[in-house]
Amino acid sequence: MNTGKEVAAIGGVRELLRIAFPLMLSASSQSVLYVIDRMFLTWYSTAALAAALPAGVCFWLVVSIPYGISNYVKTFVSQYTGAQRKDRVASAVWQGVYFSLCVGLVVPVIAPFAGTIFGSLMRDTEVATMTADYFAILCLAGAPFLVDLTLSAFFSGRGQTRTVFCVDLIGVVANILLDYVLIFGVGPIPEMGIQGAAAATALTYVIKLGLYLYLVGQVEDYRGIFAANRAIDIELFRRMVRFGLPDGMASFLELVCFSTFIFLMSTLGTASLAATNLAFNLSTLAFLPLLGIETAVIILVGQRIGENNHDTAAQTTWNAAGLATVYMAIPVVFLVAIPDVLSEPYFWFSDPVESAEIRATTAMLLRFVAAYTFFDALAVVFGGAIRGAGDTRFAMGFTFLAGLLVMVLPTYVGVTYLGNGLIAGWFAITAYVVVLGSGFLLRFVSGHWRNINVIEPTSKGVAVV
Repeated sequence: MNTGKEVAAIGGVRELLRIAFPLMLSASSQSVLYVIDRMFLTWYSTAALAAALPAGVCFWLVVSIPYGISNYVKTFVSQYTGAQRKDRVASAVWQGVYFSLCVGLVVPVIAPFAGTIFGSLMRDTEVATMTADYFAILCLAGAPFLVDLTLSAFFSGRGQTRTVFCVDLIGVVANILLDYVLIFGVGPIPEMGIQGAAAATALTYVIKLGLYLYLVGQVEDYRGIFAANRAIDIELFRRMVRFGLPDGMASFLELVCFSTFIFLMSTLGTASLAATNLAFNLSTLAFLPLLGIETAVIILVGQRIGENNHDTAAQTTWNAAGLATVYMAIPVVFLVAIPDVLSEPYFWFSDPVESAEIRATTAMLLRFVAAYTFFDALAVVFGGAIRGAGDTRFAMGFTFLAGLLVMVLPTYVGVTYLGNGLIAGWFAITAYVVVLGSGFLLRFVSGHWRNINVIEPTSKGVAVV
């Protein structure tokens, strides 16, 4: 039985921080990795930097739909945890593992076609070749990437976010070391450039997979439960697809829009594309920790819904929105006040003449980033809340329509007809984030999510729609 103090803590800021803080640290470590990886590539060559973002985006395009299903295991785990059903937690994890393995082993089939795909889409031959190399190597790691995601959901969905942080931190350190060694070459290991950056990322997925497999085996109270619930459960998998597929489609469609935006930027030349890449890269220092708050919202909302306690789920979401808003105010000051200082490390080993235009353009683009960060926080928190509650179909449709009508089409018009495509594109992406954040907030306030539950009926009388 919970004490009064424990009950008071449920839905409060303390509970939110207990779950969110390790995830924010984990996301921060990922953003540091992302920045260092791009910094190494900038030191290697401007072309390598320009190639990394479109390659990474296209890899996410390939895995985004299965990613949505594998990642949605977290919601099932959290709701079954709230309903105190360990057997269903184990079964949900098994379904995610089976699915991730099957899809992950198919992803490498795309790799041989990378050269043809990017060669036909990109104007700069050198950048196209590097993009194809980076993308092809990432595809080889599809299976460990997706299984990592599923196994991490077992820990995060039950609130054990410190475990996820520890694994991610080890992965980040390993990736940074492998990045330097494989990009530039050390001792007998040859210089591999952008291929080395991709190989370092792929090897890190394998390292994390080994860690998660070991840690899952150490959870004593689940050993027998995992063994007893390893069978394929068609009905459970159907429910995972029902809710996870729209979530994955939302990511896929958003990435289609974002990829179109990036390729439109690439038609403006290497300098504009590199500045766009750097602006997004630096913005990850502010944005990625928000994903920790989003994951915490998904976990806690899921657990409260599993308990049939929707009011506390709403309280948690509003607390998360306040936390995210306060947090985002800090990096905005730095983005506006010292953009040159933030971008300086990227140009330590670059040609001063070549980098001058990129540096100036990046400083200007960071003002757009600062303008939309508040709405980014709203989109992450309220979007996470409604998706975690099962309102994934709305999230899919709204995200795609906003991306197409507010981001892609205005950018296309600006690039093709107005003659100042870079500015037009960044005005469009700012408007897109504003619309997304406002729309998810209004959907949450409408309360539609309260009528949806992801898991099957329990003795607590939770309805299923």
